[in-house]
Amino acid sequence: MRTPTHATHAMVATSDPHAARAGKQIFAAGGNAVDAAIATAAALTVSEATSNGIGADAFAIVRVNGTLYGLTSSGKSPTGLTYEAFSESGKVPRFGFKAVTVPGAVKLWKTLHARFGKLPFEDLFRPAIQLADDGFKLADTVKHNVLRAKDIYTTHLKDPIFEPFLKTFFDQDVESLYRLSDHAKTLKIIAKDPDSFYRGALMQTMVQHMQDAGGYLREADFLAHEAQWQTPLAQDAFGATLYELPPNGQGIIALKALSIFQHVKESLHGEVESLKQAFVAGKKRMHGMMSEQDIHAYLDADHSKRLAAQIGDHAEDFEDPFDEDHGTVYLATADDTMEVSLIQSNYMGYGSGIVVPGTGIALQNRGAGFLLKEHPNQYAPGKRPYHTLMPGFMKTSEGIGPLGVMGGFMQPQGHYQVFLNHVKESMNIQAALDAPRYYYDKGLKVDVEADFHPDDIKALKKAGHDVHVTDQVGLFGRGQIILKTKDGLLGATEKRCDGTIETL
Repeated sequence: MRTPTHATHAMVATSDPHAARAGKQIFAAGGNAVDAAIATAAALTVSEATSNGIGADAFAIVRVNGTLYGLTSSGKSPTGLTYEAFSESGKVPRFGFKAVTVPGAVKLWKTLHARFGKLPFEDLFRPAIQLADDGFKLADTVKHNVLRAKDIYTTHLKDPIFEPFLKTFFDQDVESLYRLSDHAKTLKIIAKDPDSFYRGALMQTMVQHMQDAGGYLREADFLAHEAQWQTPLAQDAFGATLYELPPNGQGIIALKALSIFQHVKESLHGEVESLKQAFVAGKKRMHGMMSEQDIHAYLDADHSKRLAAQIGDHAEDFEDPFDEDHGTVYLATADDTMEVSLIQSNYMGYGSGIVVPGTGIALQNRGAGFLLKEHPNQYAPGKRPYHTLMPGFMKTSEGIGPLGVMGGFMQPQGHYQVFLNHVKESMNIQAALDAPRYYYDKGLKVDVEADFHPDDIKALKKAGHDVHVTDQVGLFGRGQIILKTKDGLLGATEKRCDGTIETL
């Protein structure tokens, strides 16, 4: 049985060992937790490009001197892409230019550093640039995902617009040193001038490529993008508190599930049904431009009690409001003065399949998060989509700090389950991450990991759940936790990937 990791001064926890070492390098150079988080995030765009990149969105929660600050950098759809053009195939586009929204990660890095960083911004990118320039050995999980993605993308992406993407990531031997030279050149530009991405030479290069190749983002779309400071929302439950950002991320679903579950007869069935109720209620109304009034109406305690009263002894067969038919990286850092929860993603693996030639910039496909049907999340120009990304924080009897579980619609489910494992089942944070998870799909279907306890499977089936045991480890997310305790820092990392903790 694995146990939590202790540190006295500084800690980095993330899914890839190269990126964790990048964060440690910055700590060793005198940087703080924000500096280390940005360095780790930049390194992850290199070492785990299967899930994120320079063309990603990003979200963060930072705790400084006891105060929590939220930061969202999620881009909008192109103002020049009409609903008619977006929907002309009759399906939500997953690849190509129509799925591309304005990337927000670079803006988040700059904005976060400007407020809380310590070292010069340029210094934070040296580890990532060295990785991309010199080459590195892919971690086992990343190598597996590269090979899997190569089979999928080379089979389906035949249009010439995808050739730079296929060449960048798949014209390499995964057993040798993996190099991303164009990526390194772009990181060097961003390190010296992050504004270049939104109003300078890098922006002009991206826009020119889209104009030449049939894309939709233009200068005005990039110029209009800003990161937004937000106040995290909180839900008390079982003697602890979970913190999430307001939408357009889906963190409020985890808060709602906890709110409902506190009014339900305690059982695994009740836990799952509370999550389902929260998901269905959220998907009915959530979208990228929700008002504060709409958010608080969804989180209303009396509404949670009414949903809880609808939960009986038998599983409900709900229709998924997102019945139209993912890749993410998460990191946590902490030091003596602050803690950071940061998440970034290209969405579906590498994203849109579009790489801007000569830059290594793989553009996200967050537009695939829109719907075509009449719904608050229906596609429109200049709109943010329903977003899966959600950095978390939790305060327990043991301490306070960042919590994250990546993986599409698994994210609120992961936060909910890991939080309950720790605070309700009294598991230490490493055991809480390692415990077998379930994944609510839709209707009555619930997927569970292969090591899920047979008695729990039996109980769920007896309550009418359609339980499927699967060995698809990636379905159940990948998590990290750091808690600041009275005795120092306590960290936990994911067993379902190459999770790594570095300490000072």
